[in-house]
Amino acid sequence: FFTVAFAPVPIVLFISWSAGKALNEVHERKLACGYRYADGDVIWNPVNARYYPLLAVSLGVLAGSLGLAAGTLLGPVLLTLGLHPMVSVGTTGFMVLFTASSTTLQYLLLGRLKLDYALVYTAVGLLAGACGNTLINYAVKKYKKTWIVVFILFVTIGFSTLLLGYTGIYRTLRQWFEGEDMGFTHICQDRAHMLVPSGPMREPLGGN
Repeated sequence: FFTVAFAPVPIVLFISWSAGKALNEVHERKLACGYRYADGDVIWNPVNARYYPLLAVSLGVLAGSLGLAAGTLLGPVLLTLGLHPMVSVGTTGFMVLFTASSTTLQYLLLGRLKLDYALVYTAVGLLAGACGNTLINYAVKKYKKTWIVVFILFVTIGFSTLLLGYTGIYRTLRQWFEGEDMGFTHICQDRAHMLVPSGPMREPLGGN
């Protein structure tokens, strides 16, 4: 099980290392030509080209373990990388759309998705996203302040973190005090069938 679960890790690390190397080579060629970076451009020096891909992989594992959107966690990382706030929001929004769509498709193929609920939440999400995007763009263009995007991202992630911690602690304590199954089982579930031979019972050697 663990071999299959961690099999993609070397592949992801190799792809991250190759992409970082390629981006660093492009950065070196730009420096040799005297290229001037604009505000919001990502400078892929050797440190950034090695550190941030590994950080992105770690955030992906963390997001998958906690059931969070990886694009939401990558928002602050892209801002620390020097990316423009509006570009960061657009990038993370596309990533959330991609991951959410793939997860929804998995549930649909497994037959665990209620279509009526899915259609309602999809409509509400599209409407809310369109309204929020329009209001944010209007506020940024009117007041010429990009920190509004950073502040909204900070509030969203902080509020989500508090709710996630509260929900996890509450559910754990409730299951503990009510004696419910905590979900900690053996990886092979029940091993009783492994201890009982499938054929006829043999008498032990030296038995009467």
